[in-house]
Amino acid sequence: MEKSRNIRQLIGARIIDVKIFSESRGENDWLDYILTFITLENCGTINFPFSGATDFGTVVLDDRAEPISERGYNLIVRQKIKELYYESDEENQPRNDWFAYIELDNGYVIHENRMAPNGTGAANLFLYTQEQFIELKNEEVNNLIPLTKFMKFLD
Repeated sequence: MEKSRNIRQLIGARIIDVKIFSESRGENDWLDYILTFITLENCGTINFPFSGATDFGTVVLDDRAEPISERGYNLIVRQKIKELYYESDEENQPRNDWFAYIELDNGYVIHENRMAPNGTGAANLFLYTQEQFIELKNEEVNNLIPLTKFMKFLD
C-alpha cells in the first residue's frame, strides 16, 4: 500500500473497474470471504474503506479477482463517487469494524460485507437502489453518517 491520502479525495473519483475475490470456507473452514477491488480513474485501486477512515491507500489487485456481474458492472463502472456513509453507534462514533457505504452519482449505493457464515450469501458486494438505501438509512440500528458530516466533527 502506498502513502495514505485524505479520504475526501475519493469524493468525485470516477470508478473505472470493479472486481471481487471470493473464497468459500476460507476462514476457519466455515466463513465465506469476499474482497472488492475498486479501480478509480485518478486514485488507483482501493478496497472498501472502514467506517471512520480519514485516509486511504491504494492496493494491488489480486490476480484471483474476477469481474462482477454484467448488470452490476453497467450500474457501477463510469460512475463517480458522490458520498461515503459510515455506520456509527448511538453517539455518532464510527463502527470501524464495518465498511463504508459508497453512494454513486447515479443514485445507487454499493457496500461490501467481507465475511459471513458459509453458504448464506451474506459475504458479498451489495448494490442498493436509492429507495432501498433511504430505507436502510432510516433504520435506527444503522445510524449512517455521511463522510462530509463526519469530517466536520474532526475539523
